[in-house]
Amino acid sequence: MNKNYNSAKQKLFIYGLYSKIISNEKHYTVLQSKYKTNATYWLLIIFAAIGVVFSSEEISLPLDSMIATTIICLVGIIGILFFWYEDIMIQERFLNINFLEGTLMEKKYTWLPQVHHQHLVYTHKTMLKLKNLFFVGCIVILYI
Repeated sequence: MNKNYNSAKQKLFIYGLYSKIISNEKHYTVLQSKYKTNATYWLLIIFAAIGVVFSSEEISLPLDSMIATTIICLVGIIGILFFWYEDIMIQERFLNINFLEGTLMEKKYTWLPQVHHQHLVYTHKTMLKLKNLFFVGCIVILYI
């Protein structure tokens, strides 16, 4: 009886760790989604600022409208680069660490749901390319 109790208790502990890993993955995925949303808002704010520069004749700018637009676009590009760095370089690493640990746990304890192994069907490089394409697209729009 005691051996079965310890085995069940150990399985419960392992499953709790596994559940926490999945919870962390969801957390970092939501954070990455918010960074993309904030980058989109940042892009819209930059467009609004450019619209204000060109539409308001009453505001006397010490600079030409095109120079002001160039400066606004450069600020926009720098801001999107910050979002890109935080999303891809920081949050992606945390997500990858949790994914790797979940995969290793599934390999070691075959009784766990094989969620991560099923997810390996979709290559990580393809998803990373799409994330990078989003930020490059935002920057190219401002550059043009």
